[in-house]
Amino acid sequence: MLEDYELLFRGGNGSAVATVESREGCIVPCALWLITEKDEAALDCYEGYSHLYRKEMLPVQLGRRKLSVMAYVMNAGHKVAVPSMRYLRIILDGYKDFGLDTAALDNALRKSLNSPAPYRLSD
Repeated sequence: MLEDYELLFRGGNGSAVATVESREGCIVPCALWLITEKDEAALDCYEGYSHLYRKEMLPVQLGRRKLSVMAYVMNAGHKVAVPSMRYLRIILDGYKDFGLDTAALDNALRKSLNSPAPYRLSD
């Protein structure tokens, strides 16, 4: 769990992508991967490092352990916006694959739409 962070979608409407931002009281469930330097280099290209995302070390609670993990966090200057349905479905599939609670994802979608979501992802 990434505590005191919030999941958001930022970018252009219909093409926004996920990021996390510090927000007291919020929790973002997450999956962790152990990656190699080669994996990280490939991810840097895929994630648009360093023009779209930067790398930050974030505190994650894993059971009783607190870990510091690298995450891609969006650079400033991108507005909250709506992701594509395809992108949203990919993230939802990941949440389901890992058995994660979709509440943070539901909240991010509501904020993107700037109104109550027309559907709940957990349904």
